[in-house]
Amino acid sequence: MALPLLPENVIVAEFEKVRQANSDDRVAQHLDYVQRTWLDRTVWPLSAWSAFKQPVRTNSDVESWHVRLNSRANHGQLNMYQLLYLFHEEAVLVNIGVRLLPDAGTYRYIFTGMG
Repeated sequence: MALPLLPENVIVAEFEKVRQANSDDRVAQHLDYVQRTWLDRTVWPLSAWSAFKQPVRTNSDVESWHVRLNSRANHGQLNMYQLLYLFHEEAVLVNIGVRLLPDAGTYRYIFTGMG
């Protein structure tokens, strides 16, 4: 279900449309789970898990950064000084990226190595 990609003010109404269109017991069980776990709970309000118009909707950005950092770090085979130097290089890239943020293509290239 793509409920988190919807604006928070329409999530419940769209969920009800899915529930009404359903006729399968297995799907109904899943919908009951979603209702109990995500829609009826107050621990995570809709605003907390709605990713509508959010620039980062998954952890893929963090994962790609971690993979790149890990490969540059020789998969953990660094001493403390080498690691600090690597973190310093990353901090410089962040500063450059923040200044280039309006140019999304450049930002993506700097942080992920992808154009």
